[in-house]
Amino acid sequence: MRAEIRVSHKMTDDDHVHRALVGKFGHDDREVLKRSPIFKSRKWERVVSFAHEHPDYRIICYQSSNDELQINVEAINGNILSAAESVWRSVKRAFDGSSPVLSDARLLDGDSNRELLHGRTGLVSEFKRRDTLLPVSGAFFALVYFVVSLSVFEQPFGAVGGALVGAAVGLVAMLLAVTDARRGAIRWN
Repeated sequence: MRAEIRVSHKMTDDDHVHRALVGKFGHDDREVLKRSPIFKSRKWERVVSFAHEHPDYRIICYQSSNDELQINVEAINGNILSAAESVWRSVKRAFDGSSPVLSDARLLDGDSNRELLHGRTGLVSEFKRRDTLLPVSGAFFALVYFVVSLSVFEQPFGAVGGALVGAAVGLVAMLLAVTDARRGAIRWN
């Protein structure tokens, strides 16, 4: 299993990218390429701008364009989804001043290169999740019911309690979604 992550950024040159990656992950280790099933060919030595091995995963990075970094994460002993998330958060912090954006994330089968999962970040991906969508839509319908009950019933006290609970649950779900979107959580589907 491996993950491919593309990060758009506004770094001025390859040297800035390399320094940011070394500052966050540690030294650039070219021996990592020899242990990679994909990058062990000598042709990659000129293309790869950074390689590093963590106990659970290895990362191999190269610039796919002037403003986009391609990061390959290969699982060694750990969970590939956790590794991809960790690498993305680290790169996001390392590139903080250069507006990093996850432009694409894919989980691939190591043998066939077939895409198994696709990852996204941001508010749209957070609000598409069932964990967020259900409480937020429940809060919306509770508030609609409350407004209708105010105009229909003389004493809508029962509707007030239900609407407040529904609205509170929806508000908490929205706040959690915004928090996850701001920290750059990858949502796989």
